[in-house]
Amino acid sequence: MTASPPLAPREAIPAGLKPVRKRLADGTERIYYFDRKTGKALGSDREKAIEWLRDIRGDAIAPRTLDPRNFEALVAAYKASPEFRDKKPSTRTQYAYELEELLGDLHGVRLADITPAVIYAIRDKVAERGHRHKANSLVRMLRILFSFAKARRLVSSKPTEDVTLVPVSPRTEVWTQQQVDLFLADARPSLKAGMALLLYTVQRLSDVLALTRDNLHENQVDGRLWIGLRQNKTAALVWTPCHSALAEILRALPADQHLLVPSPRGLPWLKRNFARAWDKHLQAVNHTLAREALRATPLCGKRGKVRERTKATIRQQLLSDLQRRDLRRTGMVQMALAGATPSQIAAVSGHSIDQTMKILDTYIPRRGDVAAGAITAWEANRPLGTAFSGPGTRTGNQFPDPGNQKRLRLISA
Repeated sequence: MTASPPLAPREAIPAGLKPVRKRLADGTERIYYFDRKTGKALGSDREKAIEWLRDIRGDAIAPRTLDPRNFEALVAAYKASPEFRDKKPSTRTQYAYELEELLGDLHGVRLADITPAVIYAIRDKVAERGHRHKANSLVRMLRILFSFAKARRLVSSKPTEDVTLVPVSPRTEVWTQQQVDLFLADARPSLKAGMALLLYTVQRLSDVLALTRDNLHENQVDGRLWIGLRQNKTAALVWTPCHSALAEILRALPADQHLLVPSPRGLPWLKRNFARAWDKHLQAVNHTLAREALRATPLCGKRGKVRERTKATIRQQLLSDLQRRDLRRTGMVQMALAGATPSQIAAVSGHSIDQTMKILDTYIPRRGDVAAGAITAWEANRPLGTAFSGPGTRTGNQFPDPGNQKRLRLISA
């Protein structure tokens, strides 16, 4: 794989020239240059880009001098501080991306001119494009920047104090076993292993894509396969026993395959390339399901509301509104439904017990099958002793001795 071309030193890049690194289809990387003010593409040749920029705007190639009163000076000061440099590499990468996004809107803007109205305008513009989570991330990044600025007396107040986040409804989708089986049926081995690892280890995609055979350990006593990993985000060390379905898939991998989820070239997946392969396979599965449903229930001859109801029924059979990140939630919910305690689930997922309780509290109580299991358990474990006789009687509102009754399980196995 060709080495990535180095970016020019930051001080050597003209103020109006924006370099952007792009990965090509063959895996190599190339740097493209843009006019920072207008977004106009200037090609991949740096010297020619500077010449074209000079023709467009002569002032754009002036030496980079940062006005301490401007937003880009605050960004530069923050990126040079321990508050930024001490972050984990993945966090620095995410922050750098968000800072570059904000520079696109606030480059050259004085800090005193950044008001709540300006921040709301940026937030709403991104949210209107359908990127609500990204809009909130940019607001949080601005909060970090202005807290940093106020602590160093660069600003007297924080314009982010009264700016609220865009309301985002929590996802509640979980995969059914039938949907998991449909996805796995004709999936390529790497996608099959990736899905099984996401579901049965309840780990993040970045951690799953980094797994190798070195993370696999077999218990010499009972032969159970375990996965040991240190989470990239939290640095927590997690040991997860493999579900039998996952162990079957892992044991079937080629003996000379080092990565558990390799790309077609045998290299680590880039997250975006794995996402594209996943989405392409999901689209193919939905295409097959739709074709089979149309054979069973043709639309020919149907009109009006009948046609629309038939189409809606077919859509319900597709793997729609399901995402990769839903698999982590699905695994945790399935463990809870199987009777696992929050402490046991947290030991697998790496969450704290409080976080686990919040996740289960969001997705478990409103499930009809859980409610049915609670009543069934109640009926099967009818309390012994003095029955509840209601008010107005001598024994009313009295329950049997708790020490003599069986513990009621609200979640059925």
